[in-house]
Amino acid sequence: MKIEGPVPTDSSALFGTAMASEEKAELMKEFGYIEEEFFISGSANVYGPESSRALQAGEGTLALRPLSTVRSPDVPYKTRVLVIRPRDVGVFSGIVHAIPFHNLLAQATVERNLLRHGDAWLGVEVCSGTRFGPQEIPGGGVANLWKVNPDRYSGLTVAGGEPSDWGQLTPGALGKAFGTLNFGRPGPEMEVFTQELYRSYAQGPDIFFDVVHGLRSEDETVLQGFRVRRVFTSGASGASLILRPLADYHHNQHMISGDRPAIDGYFISVGNVPTTRPRGAILAVLQSEAEATRQVADGTELPEDTDDPRFRSYELPGAGHMISAAPESLLENGSHGDVLPPGIHGLNERDSSQEYEAYDKFNAPIVWALWDAMYRWADDGLPMPHAERITRDSGSPDGIARDVHGNALGGLRTAWVDVPEARYVARISEGSPLRAGMKRFSESQMKELYGSREAYLDKVSAKLDEMIQRRFLLPEDKALMLSCIT
Repeated sequence: MKIEGPVPTDSSALFGTAMASEEKAELMKEFGYIEEEFFISGSANVYGPESSRALQAGEGTLALRPLSTVRSPDVPYKTRVLVIRPRDVGVFSGIVHAIPFHNLLAQATVERNLLRHGDAWLGVEVCSGTRFGPQEIPGGGVANLWKVNPDRYSGLTVAGGEPSDWGQLTPGALGKAFGTLNFGRPGPEMEVFTQELYRSYAQGPDIFFDVVHGLRSEDETVLQGFRVRRVFTSGASGASLILRPLADYHHNQHMISGDRPAIDGYFISVGNVPTTRPRGAILAVLQSEAEATRQVADGTELPEDTDDPRFRSYELPGAGHMISAAPESLLENGSHGDVLPPGIHGLNERDSSQEYEAYDKFNAPIVWALWDAMYRWADDGLPMPHAERITRDSGSPDGIARDVHGNALGGLRTAWVDVPEARYVARISEGSPLRAGMKRFSESQMKELYGSREAYLDKVSAKLDEMIQRRFLLPEDKALMLSCIT
C-alpha cells in the first residue's frame, strides 16, 4: 500500500471535513485535535457472492454469502483516508476507531467521548458509488467525490462488482425496484437494493484491511509516530452491510502475529448482525425499537449474549432507526439528500405527522458508555453489561409489549421510557420511516404522574444514576442527558 499525504487542503476542499461544523471545530480545538486526509493506493480483490443465482421467495441476500468470494483478483485502487487525531502524540490513548465509510455519509466523526479519551479516528472510502433511483444514478462513495471536487478527487478509483455476479441485478431491475422501494419497509425491492449496496462495496474488504494492517506497522501507516495497541470498527445502518462480511468472511483471514485479531472489536448500530463471531474480537450490537418491530415481522430469532465468544446485543426502546436526536447546538448540516437523486422513499422524502413531533432525546452518551465497556472488556477482561431485550407480545399489533402509555417494555431501559414525558413511536410517519416520533404528555398528565416538575426531575436523575450504576451511562455525561429534558 502506497500512502500520499497529508494532502494539502482547506476546509472548502476536503469532503466531509469536521471543520465545516462550528461545534466540531470547537471540540477539536478544546482537546487539541487535528484533521488530515491521505490518499492510499494498491491492489485489492473484487469480491462478490458465492453464487450468482437469483433468490427464491423468502430468501435473503445473506444466503448468497455476499462479498465472500473473489470475482476479480488484484485490481488497482486509489482512495482516501480521513484522519482525526491528537496533535500531541503524548495524549494518544493507543486506540484507533477505523471505519469503512457509509456509502452516503462519508463525514468525519468527532464526538466528545472519543476526543476526551485520546483516541484517534479514521474513515476509509471503500464504496465505488451505489446506484440510486429509476435512472440508476451512482451516489455516494468515490462517485460522489468525483462530483463534489473533481480537481481533488478525480484520480481516485474503487472498483465495484459486476451486476451479473448478483442474481437480482439483471439489467433494469434496480431502476424498476426504485419505483416502489421504501427504505422503511422490507420486501423484494429492498433485496434488489441490498445486492446493489454490496456490489458497490466489492473492493472494500481488502482495502479496509490494508489500512488496518498498516496501523499496526511502522512503515505503511497514516498515523506515523503513533503506537497503536487497539483497533475498533463500527457502522450504523447501511454502513453495517460492509461490516457484516468483514466479520463473517475476512476477519479470520487477517490475523496478525501471535494469532491476534487485526480488529479488536466491532460495534454495529441499527444494522446487520454477522452470523459468525470474529475470532479473538468483541462483537456488540445496538438496535432500536424500529429494528425490534422488523425482527418480529420477519420472525428473526434473537442471538443470545455470550462471554466466549465475546458478544453482546442491546435494544433501545422508544428510539427509532436514527437512534439519537442531537441537541440543537449539535445538529449538522447535510443529509442523505445531498448526494442522492430526489424522490427516494424513506430517505430524502420528508413529511410531517399531525399526531407526533420529532423525537428529541440525545442517546449518544449511552453509546459512549458501551464503548467504555468494550474497552474494559478488551483491556481488563471485564465483560460488557447485559440488558434484557425489548419484550415481545404476539397479541400486540406490532408484536411488542407496551405499558399503559404505549411505550415498549423491556430493553436497555432509559429515563425517557421509565420516567416518561411522552409516548414514543419508532417511526414518526410513512414519509419519515427512519425517524422516531413522540406525543408529549399534557401538563395535567405530567402533574397526575409526578405531582410537580421538581419531583419529575428527581425521578429522571435517579434513573440516570441507576444507568450509571449499571454501566449504561458514564458519570460525566449525566448533565448532558438531563439537558434533553424540555
